[in-house]
Amino acid sequence: MADSNQNLVLNSDVLERVLRISQGMAETRMLAPLLSNVIGEAIELVGAEHGYLVLLGADGSIDVRVKRSRESVDTAEIEDQISRSILNLVVQTEQPLVLADAQRDPRFTTSASVNMLKIRSVMCVPLIARGEIIGAIYVENRSRTGRFKETDLAPLVLLANQAAVSVENAQLNETLEAQIEARTAELKKVLTQLEHSWTEAVATNRLQTVSLSNVAHDLRTPLSI
Repeated sequence: MADSNQNLVLNSDVLERVLRISQGMAETRMLAPLLSNVIGEAIELVGAEHGYLVLLGADGSIDVRVKRSRESVDTAEIEDQISRSILNLVVQTEQPLVLADAQRDPRFTTSASVNMLKIRSVMCVPLIARGEIIGAIYVENRSRTGRFKETDLAPLVLLANQAAVSVENAQLNETLEAQIEARTAELKKVLTQLEHSWTEAVATNRLQTVSLSNVAHDLRTPLSI
């Protein structure tokens, strides 16, 4: 009974923590700091060594947007640090995945990236917004096997579900701001052209006025014999 109560307290603490994180994400409108915050929180939440946040392009291309270590340092050589085999499986199935030892998992024993990087404990969960996958959170621990278990998925999935909504909103906000900037630049260009045309028209009108004044003056002036 004591163990059960302890688990209930732990679950309550995790839920409260994820809700607090979600509130902070909802208040972040800029995409870059939001993504950095999400992966940092994911690493701390599950005790991972490294974490990667991936977004999908409109054509389905994979874009690793943020890579972090537990020490909050960017991980070098980003393309060489993540297993595309594991990531592709999660993107294709849109289902979360936990691996106690990726090198011994039958699905990845022939994976070049898993073997080359000596990947062990991995969790990868999709970011799904309005029924569409927009990316994934990928966390790993290479120093030991069995670091992650099926029970560790729940907090990360909950975080990913909340993050997906915030990420999509930030993407929309970024798109709108880009459109506004482009429209503003276009309007400035039009105004500059109008101002230039107006200046030219004023100058032309001034020349015409001077010319007419000279003609009128000449007509009023008697011809000298």
